[in-house]
Formats: sequence, structure tokens, C-alpha cells
Amino acid sequence: MNSPSPIREDLLHYVWKTKSFDLTDLRTIDGEKIEVQNFGFINTNSGPDFSNGKIKMGKIIWSGNIEMHVFSSQWLQHGHQHDAAYRNVILHVVYEHDGQIIKQNGQVIPTLELKDRIIPAVKKNYLKLIHNQNWIPCANIFPDWSEDRWHLYLSSLMVERLERKVHDIQHIYKYSNGDWERTCFILLAKYIGSPVNSFPMEILSKSLDSKIFLKNKDNELFAAALLFGQAGMLQADFGEDYPALLRKEYEYQRKKWNLTTMDVSIWKFGRLRPHNFPTVRIAMLANIISQTNHLFARIKEKNSKKEIESVLQTNLPLYWDTHFRFGKESNAVKKKISSTQMDLIMINMIAPLLFYYGELQGDESFKEKALHILEEVKPEKNSIINKWKEMGPEAKNAVQSQALIQLKQEYCNHKRCLECQVGHYILKSSSS
Repeated sequence: MNSPSPIREDLLHYVWKTKSFDLTDLRTIDGEKIEVQNFGFINTNSGPDFSNGKIKMGKIIWSGNIEMHVFSSQWLQHGHQHDAAYRNVILHVVYEHDGQIIKQNGQVIPTLELKDRIIPAVKKNYLKLIHNQNWIPCANIFPDWSEDRWHLYLSSLMVERLERKVHDIQHIYKYSNGDWERTCFILLAKYIGSPVNSFPMEILSKSLDSKIFLKNKDNELFAAALLFGQAGMLQADFGEDYPALLRKEYEYQRKKWNLTTMDVSIWKFGRLRPHNFPTVRIAMLANIISQTNHLFARIKEKNSKKEIESVLQTNLPLYWDTHFRFGKESNAVKKKISSTQMDLIMINMIAPLLFYYGELQGDESFKEKALHILEEVKPEKNSIINKWKEMGPEAKNAVQSQALIQLKQEYCNHKRCLECQVGHYILKSSSS
């Protein structure tokens, strides 16, 4: 059994792509001279690591795939000897050779060892990156990039982050049978609630067909009754007129539409600021739905954050001025979506939804609109963004703050340095 290696396979991919190793007098483990005529293309799917490679050994030119491992024996450990996808491998590139590999047809796979060929400075900085315990791997060798260079990289990271958020929306879109209005309704319910109640809010929205509200448009009592009733919050005997009216309306609609009420215990109130109580958030959702017919159609025709905010503004019934929960009076205060909450809705719902719509429609203008809206949103304030500010990059807007979160969570935390432009720059500087 081979001992652990200080490097990972990603270094082999990097030095092969960038040719950051000694290319003179290349020979296989068996001493046969190799001339690499085409290094191939990285394969991001299953199968060998590089496709369409071309090498010359002796007088014969071989075309096919190139596979890489830290140790030769990993070919067997990974079961490639049983996988037809690896039959056309023409070269096995390893960091350290620890055993001959033979194909099913009895042929020995030509093996190239790179252990003593990698440029020393590249290997040294690579080891610094992946074997430290700093907040980010490159903390001690962080490059002094210009603002323009950071802007370009952060823009590409933001697109990556939108694609990740789109993945979540795809499931809801599929659940909604391609209905954009219902998709929008479910997403709004999910993100208008506080994080601890986002799942119950999603369940609530999925329990109702958004088309029901269109049949009773401009009737806020109807929307509120349906949502609060479905949430299981209208089961008590109320002494106040407003919740009593809601209960009466819901009982009628429940029988008409054959609705099943949720278990009220699913809702969380503990340790929440009263403004984040699910009762307040459901009231806001009901208000928006009742005053905004065809919500998604209205959103996608808007061109700025301010215009979209006008669609999502709430004006709750007077009852909620003096209540956070049914039957419990409080000091009078208007309940509105805060600027911070509105920004989070823009980041987590509006921009990804428009981006996904543009993607499916093949309309780049919606994808550009999504990014433009995020440029108008203030950067988030959290520990990740604060730490980045100490390092150098300071987020100017939500595009950049989201991009920095993407960089930290998806690259730095997993030490994907060789897939990161910062890490690539550090190693490229080492090899020059």
C-alpha cells in the first residue's frame, strides 16, 4: 500500500494543462521516448481526465485519452480495469509510479512519472496553498490585484453563484409544471419568510394553486383567509372581528376547494423578532398576492430594483398595526418589508428567477437584467464579507458580495485553488 502523498491529482491536471513541468527528453517508466503532440482537453464529465490527446512513441502516433493519478496503483483502486471508457487510454500520467498497469487485452499502459519534473516553485506554492490552516489558503501569498481585475473575476463568480441558485429554482419550476406564475408565488412565499420558516412557507404555497387567487383578485380578505387557514392558524375561537372573518371565509373556501389544513406546530415563533413572526410574513404575502395580479409578468417587465420593489410593497390591514399574532395586541407599528429583507429577496429570488427565465427563453437581456439589479443592491454585511475586506477585496454591491461568498464557500473552503483564478495566478507567477 502506497504512503499518503503531499499532493493531490488536481496538481497533475494543472501542470499538464499549463505545461509547468520539464518537457525535455520525456520517457515512459520503461524508458521509451515520448513526444506529446497534443495534450488533449480536460474532461469535466465521467471518464478519463483528458480527451483527444496525441502522443508519438517510436514511429507510431497514438490518439486517444490521457488518465492521471497520484499513484499508478490508483488505476486498479478506482476500478478502471473493468470500465470500457478507459480502454482507449494512450498514456497514464502519474505523480509517482508504484506498479505496472496492464489493460484487459494484455497491453501495458505507457506511464509517465512527473514527480521530479514539476517546476519546484510551482510545487512549493501549491503545497503552501493546500496544507495551511488559514482562513483562505492563499492568505500569506495573496496577490495585489487591481480593482478592474477583481471586478472581472467577481463578475464571473457571480454568474456561477446564480447558476447554483438557479438549480434550486429548477426543481420548483418542474414541480409547477412550467408555470412561471406559480413558480414565482412559491419562491416569494419561501423568501418573504424568515429563514427558520422558509420551509413551512414553501409547503404553504405549494398547498394552494396560485390561480385560485386570480379568481378572487383584489379581495385581500380572501387571500389572507386562504393562506392563514391553510397554515393552520385559524382554528381557535377568536374574540376579534378580523380573525373571525378570516376563519369564516376559510371554512367556506376549504369545503369548496377540498383543502387540507397544515399542522400549525410546524411554524416557529421562538427566538424570532416579532417582525419576523410567520403571521406577519403570511400577512405580507397575502397583501402582495391580492394587489398584484400575474406577479411574475409584472416583475419581468420591470427594469430596475426600485421598479420591482414597487410591485412588492405592502400595505397591511389596520389590524396588523397593533398585532404580531392573532388575539394578542401590541404597541402600534406599521409592518413593512424592511430594506434588508427586500435586498435578500432581490438576491435570492428575483435575480435568480430572471436569470433562469432568460436562460430557458434564450434571452440574454433577462440575464443581464438580473446582474444589473444585483449591482443596485447593497453588499451584504456578514462575517465572510468583513473578512474579505481585511484581505483586500471590498464589495461595492451585491454582485461582488455574492461573488466573494461564492469564492470562499465553493473554492477556498474546499481548497480548489487550481480552479480559482487567484490560485492559478499564484502558481503561474511561480513558473515564470
